[in-house]
Amino acid sequence: GELEASLAEFRASRAIRDALCAKEPANLAHRRDLGITLHNVGRVLERRGELEAALAEFRAARAIGDELCAKEPANLAHRRELAIAMENVGRVLEQQGELEAALSEFRASRAISDALCAMEPANLAHRRELGIAMFQLGGLLLKQEETEDGSEVLHRAAAIFRDLIALGASFGDLRSQLEAVDALLGSVDGERDGRSE
Repeated sequence: GELEASLAEFRASRAIRDALCAKEPANLAHRRDLGITLHNVGRVLERRGELEAALAEFRAARAIGDELCAKEPANLAHRRELAIAMENVGRVLEQQGELEAALSEFRASRAISDALCAMEPANLAHRRELGIAMFQLGGLLLKQEETEDGSEVLHRAAAIFRDLIALGASFGDLRSQLEAVDALLGSVDGERDGRSE
């Protein structure tokens, strides 16, 4: 919860990574590390409510992800980072009320995560990212009153999180993510029950 201190650390890290990229612009590992640092800075800014500044960081990370995927299309780590960047951009756009733009980002993120799961079905990190992408997509579809599609996507997200928990996956936030999905599904079911009475 010490946002000022964490932001100072992440910004210092970003400055080092910027310097490394300037010294060795062909080093893709430096570029990938810079993208990760941009995510970290953006997340703290988002938590502070500085959405425009956070969006700028996330968009810069997304641009790096696009660049790395173009240079090394077979590198699945680059694709995963790009999907995460799209989720981050979409989440802030949704908070800003730009729902169509957010929906586009979430759908693109889901497509990448779907592809990664198909390529490496035993990779639990890919499955977790797919669950997160589907949670965000489903929630936004509900917000746009696309109840059937949103509910279907959320049920798939819940199934992914339940499977990961049953497998003993070591992602600490799985139960809270499942609870958040179930809460959205509960609100949908409650509305349906109210309409059917």
